[in-house]
Amino acid sequence: NSDPLKDNQKTSPTSFAEPSSGMSSPRLGNRGQSPRGGVPATAALPKRGQVGDASPGSPSKKKAGDQTFHILKVSILSARGLRNADDNFGGTSDPFCVCDIPGKPKSRFQTKVVWQQTEPIWNLEVEMSGVSPTDCLRFNVYDKDTFSSKDLLGKVELPHHKFIHNGFSGEVRLLETSGGTAMSVESYLNLQISPIRTFFGDPKTTKCTVKKLSEGGYIKTGDKDAPKLIVTLVGARGLRNAD
Repeated sequence: NSDPLKDNQKTSPTSFAEPSSGMSSPRLGNRGQSPRGGVPATAALPKRGQVGDASPGSPSKKKAGDQTFHILKVSILSARGLRNADDNFGGTSDPFCVCDIPGKPKSRFQTKVVWQQTEPIWNLEVEMSGVSPTDCLRFNVYDKDTFSSKDLLGKVELPHHKFIHNGFSGEVRLLETSGGTAMSVESYLNLQISPIRTFFGDPKTTKCTVKKLSEGGYIKTGDKDAPKLIVTLVGARGLRNAD
């Protein structure tokens, strides 16, 4: 049983601002900068016990019973090698991807449908807040069917230690790609997960929420953009005389 996660996770070390190499004159130095350069004179140093906040000046303070939660940017970029679930009907799969955290229904979000594609590009970016340090991310890729239930094209779960601290960027191999048929294909999902910040919250009241940031790719959305069939009624002959 091989790990479906490919070993191409990218991490980037935390970078810190380096002090200015040039020694500016105390009299002619930049406005708001200390004579020695580097940290501005007006910058407030972080207090002990505070957790990084995306908005300066509004740190999160830990109270009794609070636990650490994470805010992530989750990007579902693309997929490749998907099974053609509509081959028997002369068509091609119409894939979309659903992401959620098991046990947290408010975390669920999905891409739009890419019609007639086994190599879809979604480029969907969302901000997911209220992620616990032990949560995993579940991804299911489906084929949208108009007249029947959706077909599973593959799924994968990304455990928390793969993304919660250093993020994740790369492809993961999808499992259960056969869809109940004898044909199993090698399919991959391209993801990018970036930690934004952490905060403290009450585990009883802190909910997981999702906010869409952007979406692109070559996407046709909704039935109005689905492939259309034009039918022309030309005429008839030999009809029965009903009168």
